[in-house]
Amino acid sequence: AKLVGDLVAFFGAPGALGCTDAAFPAYTGNADMAAVHASMLITRADAVLFNELLVGVARDAGVTSTDLGTLATLLDAFVPAVGQSTPCAKYASLLGVSQLELMRTVVTGTFGAITAADSPIRKHFDGTQPPGSVDFVTANADQVPRLRDGLAHFFGQAAALGCTAADFPAYTGPTNMLALHAPMAI
Repeated sequence: AKLVGDLVAFFGAPGALGCTDAAFPAYTGNADMAAVHASMLITRADAVLFNELLVGVARDAGVTSTDLGTLATLLDAFVPAVGQSTPCAKYASLLGVSQLELMRTVVTGTFGAITAADSPIRKHFDGTQPPGSVDFVTANADQVPRLRDGLAHFFGQAAALGCTAADFPAYTGPTNMLALHAPMAI
């Protein structure tokens, strides 16, 4: 109830949607949305989804498309302050692991699934396609940590899943993914 009351008061305030009814509650909370949401691990995608849901409810309530545009613009202005976390930072924190450990776990789990005997893409990891490529499944299993770490570092980049911890290793592998994967006939 408090959260709903705070949201109503905040969004109805003169600097937001400008509700002028004398009975409308005044917002008395912290106006610094970055500070309010800092510890909540809200990602940009979470904030955007919240906004889309709110606009959808307003649309269903009969709000006009012009006013929906005004509402969406107002909400979108808060996304950078509210959506401060990244998927990597969020889930590492929730799981109580380092960002590197999170990415290694995700990559290791994915690698297990894609190299399973019934996986249709196993051929790209078992030396079958392209012919003569590295067999990460059986013959060169000792190369798996190298592949795992390379993939963890690649997908964990700030521009990807946003692993920004000071100790998260920089990706130093190939940057042209199209050229890297072209021989694999994917």
